[in-house]
Amino acid sequence: MPFDPEFVRPLALVQNEFLQVLLTKFSLRRQGSGVHLDVSFGFDTPAVWLRRGKSHIRQRLDDERIDRYNAQLESILLQGPPMSG
Repeated sequence: MPFDPEFVRPLALVQNEFLQVLLTKFSLRRQGSGVHLDVSFGFDTPAVWLRRGKSHIRQRLDDERIDRYNAQLESILLQGPPMSG
């Protein structure tokens, strides 16, 4: 799904005090008494560089998918099974 470049740009082009990298692949799992997060990103990874960009992203995401990921995240943080994105 393409994002508006006014709000989302490749990481290499983003310079601001507000920065959120949009991870498309990650792994989150319980490890002992903590949680282990593996992520990978590069200079071409999309990144939000304006606070208004968060609203832009939210409008383009499917509510059911968001709810499913939130449930999985809560599950792993509260002793659930591994999660992969």
